[in-house]
Amino acid sequence: MEIEIKYSTADGEFSVKTSMLEIVQMERHFNVAISALASGVSMDQICYLAWRASQSAGLKPAGRYDDFLKTITAIEVVANDEAVVGPTDAEQ
Repeated sequence: MEIEIKYSTADGEFSVKTSMLEIVQMERHFNVAISALASGVSMDQICYLAWRASQSAGLKPAGRYDDFLKTITAIEVVANDEAVVGPTDAEQ
């Protein structure tokens, strides 16, 4: 699963994409399965994913998560326009 997140700090605008690693790190940190996020994602979870994905991308965000939060001025999840075809979708 890949989630694209765009965020801004005083240093500029950044765009990162999550990998399986960041998703699992988020699940462990918040003790929640990714499937449970279908009902809603908190701002804290989005920021955490952005922080972890930024680390993986070599962007060198603040070392501590709370310090990273202090730098964020705007953040958004970029919508993925690719439709996922499920078994019932193909039959209709």
